[in-house]
Amino acid sequence: METHYPELFSAYEEQDVDCVLFSTHGNAESPGIFAVEAAGHAAANSLWVSYAGPAGGPPAGLVDPDGTWAARCTADGAGLAVAEVSSSTGSPARVWRRTARSSLRD
Repeated sequence: METHYPELFSAYEEQDVDCVLFSTHGNAESPGIFAVEAAGHAAANSLWVSYAGPAGGPPAGLVDPDGTWAARCTADGAGLAVAEVSSSTGSPARVWRRTARSSLRD
C-alpha cells in the first residue's frame, strides 16, 4: 500500500537512502499496480527498489534508479533476482532533482 504515497519515497531520497526493500501482499483487483508504482518511485527519486509481491502476481525483482528492472524472477514466481546495487546518492539525476525540488519548497 505504501506505493500509493509518493511522499514516503521522496522522504527516503531526502534521507540519502540508496535502496528500499518493498514487500506487499498486493491488490486483488490489479495485482501489478504496486510493481509499476515501485518502478516509478525508483525513477522519480533515483532509488533502487526491491519488489516482492504475492505468488501469482508480478514477478519479484530489483528496479534500478532509472526505473528499469535490473533483475527479475521468472513469471512462475520461482528464482532469485540478483543485481549489483551501487550508491545512488551522487547520481546526476538525484542531484538535479534535489536542486529543482529545493526551489519549490522555498
